[in-house]
Amino acid sequence: MILNSILYDENAACHIALGRGIPMCFSNKDEIITPADMKLNKCNESVVHTDFMIGSEFINVKATDYDGIEHQIIKDGLFVI
Repeated sequence: MILNSILYDENAACHIALGRGIPMCFSNKDEIITPADMKLNKCNESVVHTDFMIGSEFINVKATDYDGIEHQIIKDGLFVI
């Protein structure tokens, strides 16, 4: 499924991002404030962040909730509704 909007498509597929890192993904995110903090934590401080969506009919994605129950999100390249 392609929605032609990167903000939706990056969550509707597997994706690779090149460029600026996202400090909120780090366990110590509240300590990464400045570009120097990013460098110290090996978080790319580039000006650019670009997402590339990748996928095929072979993509299967499952998520595990807080109770440890698995839920199929994408099966054979399509969202499970």
